[in-house]
Amino acid sequence: MTRALCESCLGSFEAATLVTAGGRTLCPACRERLAPASPAGADGATGPPAGGPSLAGRAPVVDPPGGLLACLHDDAVAWCAGRSWLVRLPLLAWFAYILVRHWADPMYQSLFGSLNLGIHEWGHPIFAFLGPFMTAAGGTILQCLAPILSSAMFVRQRDYFAIAVCIAWLSTNCFDVATYAGDARAMQLPLVAPGGGSGYIEDMHDWHNMLGRMGMLSWDGAIALLFRIAGSVLMLAALAGGGWLCWRMFKTRDAMPPQD
Repeated sequence: MTRALCESCLGSFEAATLVTAGGRTLCPACRERLAPASPAGADGATGPPAGGPSLAGRAPVVDPPGGLLACLHDDAVAWCAGRSWLVRLPLLAWFAYILVRHWADPMYQSLFGSLNLGIHEWGHPIFAFLGPFMTAAGGTILQCLAPILSSAMFVRQRDYFAIAVCIAWLSTNCFDVATYAGDARAMQLPLVAPGGGSGYIEDMHDWHNMLGRMGMLSWDGAIALLFRIAGSVLMLAALAGGGWLCWRMFKTRDAMPPQD
């Protein structure tokens, strides 16, 4: 049966029991909890809400234990019902391979490398109006911002596996940035110049430019390490979350697929 998401407690419930209040989709428990009491009667007693059952003698309805995380867990479980784990598991295996390759070789570039580089180059003109420093930083900012904005879009669509994929994509960007930042002093990486020109290497190398302006060139190795740690944590989180979703899909493989 089709399920809906309550806009108050974020819990999922059967759409057959859907009720609304003030334009909001609410589960029956939240509808009852949020319904205003009817005006007091002549004797000062407060009557039940119009058209609804009496609340006298009932315990107050409270949010589910665990709050938001518990609601998201329940909704993710409902989302997994009837979805295919077979088509998603190979993608997780590929991400695990990417992580191992990044660990083994700091210069490794996955298939995401070209995509990340293209977004990176767009970041420079987009942030150019903020001055030279932000022009240099814009590439790194945009390539990390793109998967974050993509995951926000999938949060609105309640596509939990796609969120895990976006986290893995962000991880590949962190590894790419780590390689670039770690080259700030050596400046040995081949760089992409707009229009194919050569230019001055100091001006073209974003991290040499940024760290030089801040007097932090000697920190390039530490910054690279931090980005590598962030990339590792993000990829492990994506693999754990995606693996849990695939397991839930396997457990509910015979259920009716969600109608959304």
